Amino acid sequence: MNLNTPNFKARLLSGKRLIPIVAAIVSILATLVLTQFVSRMLALENQKSMSAHILTQAERVAGELSKAQQTAASSPYPECTVDDIDLMRRLTLEYELVQDIGRVWHGKIICTAGWGILKHAAVLPNTGYYSRPEKRTFYRNAVDMLPVRKTNDLIVKGNTVIFASPVNIKLQYMSELMLDWRLITRNGAYVFDTSSPPSTGVHQSWLSLFTQSSEQNICSQQFDLCIETTTHSNALAGLPSGVLLLLVTLGAGAGYLAGFALMAWVGRINSIDARLKKAVYYRALHLEYQPQYRLSDESIVGAEVLVRWQDDVYGNVSPEFFIKLAERMGIYRQITRFVIEQSLADMAGFIAKHPDFTLSINVGKHDIADATFLPYLNSLVESAGCKRCQIKMEITEKTDINYKVIAESARELRRLGYLVSLDDFGTGVANIHWLTEITFDEIKLDKYFVRGLGDDFKKAMLDALLSIIVPLNKTIVFEGIETLEEKNIVMSAHATAIGQGWYYSRAIPIKDFTRLYHGENQD
Repeated sequence: MNLNTPNFKARLLSGKRLIPIVAAIVSILATLVLTQFVSRMLALENQKSMSAHILTQAERVAGELSKAQQTAASSPYPECTVDDIDLMRRLTLEYELVQDIGRVWHGKIICTAGWGILKHAAVLPNTGYYSRPEKRTFYRNAVDMLPVRKTNDLIVKGNTVIFASPVNIKLQYMSELMLDWRLITRNGAYVFDTSSPPSTGVHQSWLSLFTQSSEQNICSQQFDLCIETTTHSNALAGLPSGVLLLLVTLGAGAGYLAGFALMAWVGRINSIDARLKKAVYYRALHLEYQPQYRLSDESIVGAEVLVRWQDDVYGNVSPEFFIKLAERMGIYRQITRFVIEQSLADMAGFIAKHPDFTLSINVGKHDIADATFLPYLNSLVESAGCKRCQIKMEITEKTDINYKVIAESARELRRLGYLVSLDDFGTGVANIHWLTEITFDEIKLDKYFVRGLGDDFKKAMLDALLSIIVPLNKTIVFEGIETLEEKNIVMSAHATAIGQGWYYSRAIPIKDFTRLYHGENQD
């Protein structure tokens, strides 16, 4: 019988023969509903984890601002005296989230660390929010509080006002997380900060019927802080057409159990934890090199190696995010060793041809505390045929490990012939204390000191810091140079420094780096 004849199709669609088709349709719908249910459970768990992370970051920010304000409030000096203002200036250098500190008298700001005694006292706005648990008043987007026209976030407690740094505070949160969030007080009367993900531009279709929203609210035990998050999940709209067709087919044939098992499997293999672990195991990470320039003649004298992760599902994942995730998962050590092995493989021949060139590699607290790290490093460098004096190990000041362990590790690295660089200087927990306790060859000033150097206050901060560092006769590197103006200011501040940043070049693959080097360092 010809299966394409009209009579056969008519018989197929008539009477009892419709029952299998109806059953298949019901089974397909059940599979789609169950798929969305499993996705929602996974999304809720992921949202809970993200919410907890943002709240932890907010608590850290609140703790630092509170500590700075408490220290300023306990000043032994009379208000707005020279000694009192000097104390507040030291605090602005010590706390990266503090933009300025001042004194309040009868509702007016009368002096600050950055501006000294104000010629015209600034009247506090009437729109502040008073938090009874913390006994502090918050002002968001206060205008014209200082001689320069600028919008500030203020925190007032007693006779002390903190000018929070909105740029640095914003960097503490993971804005790339795909959810809406609001940082608010417990009663919801005051909003500290908000964030919304960019529009995904998903086309409307019948699958939009499966979109579900979820709201969560968790509060801090320490501060008058709550994080309110909202997500919009739709697993079906995000699936490739081939996978969706497979789900429909399996649903029609196997029904409820097959659909549920498939989504559980898809959920596991597509979690960011699992994908990172897989990427590390299969060495699917890649390296980029950011050139370092001698400012005096703009020649490339070195490079900092940076690890990157491009994922098929999550796209370009922020290094700060996946490095912290790797630490939590216990696979950070594998990433560090991949970076060292691959960078030496990439650069061994290049380094041998250019004896004045240095390769900078970041080391973290796990490497410093690992007794097998230095023998491993020595073996790799020796196998690659590189000189140790061309390998620079960067120790970040943000490392939360006892400085005595760091000092001992730095001494051992230098004894073995490596160069030691203090990275992110001025933004971590150690500050000036490191200069006297840790032996080093190079100090890298964080991009915080470069951004906005046109501001007189920041320029004064940089000059003060350089007055301490320059006499040590160590190499000074400025990170984050992005404009010609910043480059010229850095040159005027310290002409023999090394610079890196987007003004010169972004971090680039090894092939592009060697091409750039030979193009800019021609005799």
